[in-house]
Amino acid sequence: MALFAKKFFLVVMLLLIGGLIRAPWEKKLNGELSAAGLLSNPPGESLREQMGQSATLAALGGLRSLVSIYMTLHAHDAWQMTDWETVERDYHIITTLQPRDVDSWIKGAWHLWANASANVQLNESLPPALREKMRQEYVDKGIVFLQQGIRNNPQAAKPWEELGFVYREKKHDYCAAAEAYRQAYARPHASAYLVRFVGYMLAQCPGHEREAYDYLRALYDEGAIHRRLPSVIVSLKQLEEKLDIPLIQRIPDVHPDILRQERAKKREQKLPGGIRIQ
Repeated sequence: MALFAKKFFLVVMLLLIGGLIRAPWEKKLNGELSAAGLLSNPPGESLREQMGQSATLAALGGLRSLVSIYMTLHAHDAWQMTDWETVERDYHIITTLQPRDVDSWIKGAWHLWANASANVQLNESLPPALREKMRQEYVDKGIVFLQQGIRNNPQAAKPWEELGFVYREKKHDYCAAAEAYRQAYARPHASAYLVRFVGYMLAQCPGHEREAYDYLRALYDEGAIHRRLPSVIVSLKQLEEKLDIPLIQRIPDVHPDILRQERAKKREQKLPGGIRIQ
């Protein structure tokens, strides 16, 4: 494996050197083709910071996928060694080589907001204040990474969905989470549950309780079973209390907690002979 890696890097370096030699000519040619409308600009935004965009992409050409696979394996090894700087660098390169690979944006962000942040938080060799500071920094880096993925894949729902989860679970910013879920649901192939989560997040966003109530009540009034799940009913009943909605306007459903308690009591009842009532 080590010999293969050395040979692989040697080949890549030779390609890069060749690309650097050809870069001025290709840059001029690319400019002429772009001006003529025959060539679109490359979608990646960050390669200039990592590798030098035009020279590297021109040098690698059809090998971009192969290099991306190798860098993914390299990042995996760095993850196992908790080398977060290398993981972050590798995924910046991976997503620059393959900017339309949504999964790479999501996985790179996950390594930052989930793995790196948890690792530094558990590192007892660091002072508590520094641990918290570094944890927040890695969460913020994960958010920025997802935002970059969104800019490169504007019609993809998954990065928005992941961003909503991070805002909800790591930042406790329910207003931002609601907007992220709203953006995710507006895109093709979005998960069906997102339409409800917009309302759930709005219900926890200060000052947006009425908006949340109107939103969830509209879903409830559609009448479909998947719009009247227990979580929707619970949220509506909480908002009815908070907003002091008139009794006549409230939903008629029994609170799911009460239903569960009644079912539990019924299961405990016994007929003569010890037969339980189901």
